[in-house]
Amino acid sequence: DPCVVLFLGIHDNAISTANWTSTQLTELDISSTELTEQGLLDLFSKISKLTYLAVPYCDGFTDKVLELIIDRGVLNGCQALDLSNTVNLNVDIVHRLLTSTPSVTYRLEALSYTGQTALSEQFWIESIRFLRRIKYGFFVCNFSSFYLME
Repeated sequence: DPCVVLFLGIHDNAISTANWTSTQLTELDISSTELTEQGLLDLFSKISKLTYLAVPYCDGFTDKVLELIIDRGVLNGCQALDLSNTVNLNVDIVHRLLTSTPSVTYRLEALSYTGQTALSEQFWIESIRFLRRIKYGFFVCNFSSFYLME
């Protein structure tokens, strides 16, 4: 059966000891965890596909981690994604994810991306056309926000 995992107050050593290749993990919430970039690289190198990923306030979620996720196709077919307040994640890599990976965006129905001061109206103008199935979204740019709901 598919597995949903929510990590709270967990560190890298707990993640590295689990046998992720034998699980059918489909949903993952690592919001506000103390996981490092290296711990997340290790985790996402073992996970095959996710339909839901939430990483708000996860400082270890970096460009390098998202690059690995994109390259491995972990989010191909993802339905919900929360990248809010990921301070070590560059807006450019998120732009690449949203505009250059149709295998991710074709099924994406929910997206939250807030807490990035570098987000601009232009970012969303360029990205929104790739998000055709979005039903629920919360986006912020230059201290103004908009909420999209079908």
